[in-house]
Amino acid sequence: MVNNTTLFKTISKTIMGLGLSFSFLLLSVNDANAAVEEKTIRSYYQSSNMKVNDSIIKPHYFNELLKKHEVKKSDVLKYEVSSKDDMYKVLVDIDEKMPSKIELKSTIYSKDELNRMFDDMIVDSSVEELSNFKNLFVYRKVKTYGKTLILNDEALPGGSVQTVFAAYNEYVDLLSKQLKGPTESESLLNIYHYVYNNFEYTANSARNMYITNIGNGKMACNGLSRLMNDLMIETGISSAIRQGESHFWNIATIDGQSMTVDVTTDILKNKPFFTIGASSKEHKELTLTTGLYNADFDVAKYEEIKEFKNFK
Repeated sequence: MVNNTTLFKTISKTIMGLGLSFSFLLLSVNDANAAVEEKTIRSYYQSSNMKVNDSIIKPHYFNELLKKHEVKKSDVLKYEVSSKDDMYKVLVDIDEKMPSKIELKSTIYSKDELNRMFDDMIVDSSVEELSNFKNLFVYRKVKTYGKTLILNDEALPGGSVQTVFAAYNEYVDLLSKQLKGPTESESLLNIYHYVYNNFEYTANSARNMYITNIGNGKMACNGLSRLMNDLMIETGISSAIRQGESHFWNIATIDGQSMTVDVTTDILKNKPFFTIGASSKEHKELTLTTGLYNADFDVAKYEEIKEFKNFK
């Protein structure tokens, strides 16, 4: 006859065994689900790998295009500045016309005040207002006389922003044709894979942060977001550059849903897909892990982006 103690131990072992088996089954199902999700992401990624091969032009080809489109010019745009509104109009005009030299005069402001207002207004403006100032060219003070300030285009040593702009447009045109996939998702992943694997992060000078430095395979968020944006648009993807407190990234629209695409942070963290598809809240937290910039933005200007669940 089995006593109560022995019976209790037998039942307990049986229940524990069933519990362990059930837990193991749950873990197996969860692992299987994770594997399916990982396989889905990897299959997308691998499909983009198939497109990005040796026939795809590399960043150093940009240097050849700079030689092809070399423009040596000395056009000077002259402006009279009597107010901050005048300066803003000047910047908008420069952003569009891209002269090699700027001459600013004022009967009100000193040359130092003009220079400070010029620089501050560029920083305070949005990428929607002055897109080229944010990622294409740099103007530096070269000399002053009286209340006149002269600034030179420093897009390239001895070159011109017009050269960079023409070379960049051809580079994007050629590359977008090579990276375009049969669907928006595949085009995006081809572009993402290309930029992630062909560029490094640098912020050691303004000129090296911008698209002027494509040929060296190094840019900062300014240039990387511009390149991503233009490649996506050229392949038929709706895209915009978003400007945060001290960072630039992209918002793409796939199948009618907006999604975060921040290749700069992914490159810095050495983690593909680290930020792609993240919600605005998660993205802010992820960018802070770089210790270099802040993606916080004005909620009155930009809408919050939700997590892109169908892709991430």
